Amino acid sequence: MKLEQANPNTLSHYHTLFSHTFRLTAQTLLTRAEGKLKLPRTSLTIMNGISMAFPEESVINPKNIRLIDDFAPLMIATNEFADIGISARLKRQVAQRNFYSLFELENMTRMMHGEIQTSFTNLYPQHADTAHAFSHDLEILSTSRNTFESEEDIFLELDSAIFEGACIALVAPRILKELDFDYSALTRSPLELKLKYEPFMLKNPILDSGILGRLQALHAVEMLLKIDDDIRGAHVDALLGLPSFVSWAENTSLETGKSVQQILDDKRNAYITIAVAADYLPKVVVNGVRKLCEVTSVLKAGNHKIATNMPLIQHPYFRSFSTTLRHELAQSGTMDLFLSQG
Repeated sequence: MKLEQANPNTLSHYHTLFSHTFRLTAQTLLTRAEGKLKLPRTSLTIMNGISMAFPEESVINPKNIRLIDDFAPLMIATNEFADIGISARLKRQVAQRNFYSLFELENMTRMMHGEIQTSFTNLYPQHADTAHAFSHDLEILSTSRNTFESEEDIFLELDSAIFEGACIALVAPRILKELDFDYSALTRSPLELKLKYEPFMLKNPILDSGILGRLQALHAVEMLLKIDDDIRGAHVDALLGLPSFVSWAENTSLETGKSVQQILDDKRNAYITIAVAADYLPKVVVNGVRKLCEVTSVLKAGNHKIATNMPLIQHPYFRSFSTTLRHELAQSGTMDLFLSQG
């Protein structure tokens, strides 16, 4: 069911309820956290998502809010290194013309990631294993991206599972312990990644309201958001050589004869079925969250106007957490480094 197809009165009720609840919760959390948050949009969304999936964990408290807010910059920095830094490394191996610029971009993202990870682990030494496993697994996945050519959807689910698992390990570790899931265990290959994150994978969903069913429902909502995000950023993903739901659907279309749109719609419907099966998140709210994320993404992409051909060293890059490096690179024309060339 698309957002605009929902009953107007029901949609209005849920939108009002969701907006009021989120504002009230955000205001309360900000007050209880005793100070401004670095990334309230990210940290409060994560906290609300985990709290809705696992209300028995009582994760909403100032300590956990501050912990996730301090972890959020590391998530962003690691993602930039995995998506852009490693892409630059792989590209410079075959694109000698831009070798040094790509090398600079790789080092730029690696150094930023290293600085932020050190800062986090110094502040939270008790969570160093989780932070290390998060960065390690994401790098293993990104470096191994070419081994997922025939199963890009699995790559995309693993990518999200690494983020979700880290956040749950930080604020609701009992959930993973009950599932006998050791987040700090380091993987060495794509096969080990698949084995480690098997509880999140949605090929054979549980479809119930138990802990595993709710974990998969939470994961399914994230995958719905990823489909929407991939569609908006398909061009950049293709330039970076990253799997996306768009490239997956295009390849599947060639194999099955179905249209790309039909394949994406089928995938969305499958994820929606999983998302609502745990019976804690109505479909209209799932679609409402997707719409809010779409608006946020559009605003985020336009927050910074980067001068064309600005040198990499002068990019705002994380001086304020209001955009992402890929948006800066796209706006400045630096993304052209990834255009196919010998």
